[in-house]
Amino acid sequence: ADRKPPPNKRCGCLQCCPLSTTTRGLTLMCGDGVNDAPAMAAADIGVAMGEHGAALALEMSDATLMDSDLRKLVYAITMGKRVLRTIQENILFSLFTKGFV
Repeated sequence: ADRKPPPNKRCGCLQCCPLSTTTRGLTLMCGDGVNDAPAMAAADIGVAMGEHGAALALEMSDATLMDSDLRKLVYAITMGKRVLRTIQENILFSLFTKGFV
C-alpha cells in the first residue's frame, strides 16, 4: 500500500484556514514531522513533539515536548500562567513597598 499524501496536503491547513493576526488569541501548532514545519513556522507558537521528531520540526519550533503526551502541553501552559502571575505579584509588591520608603 503506497501511502502518498494527496498533492494539496503539503500545506493544506495553511490554504484552507490561513493564520492571521486579526483573529482573537494566538495560534499554536503541534507537530513532529517535516510536513508540520511550515505550519509551525506560520503559527504564533510552534511546539515540536517527541524526542524522535524530525530535526526541521525541532528547529522551527518555539518549544519542544520530549514525548507525545499532550497533557504535558496543558501543564506547561498552566505553569507559564502561574509564573507570569507570580512575577506580576512580585512587581506590584515591590512597587507598593517602595512607595512607603
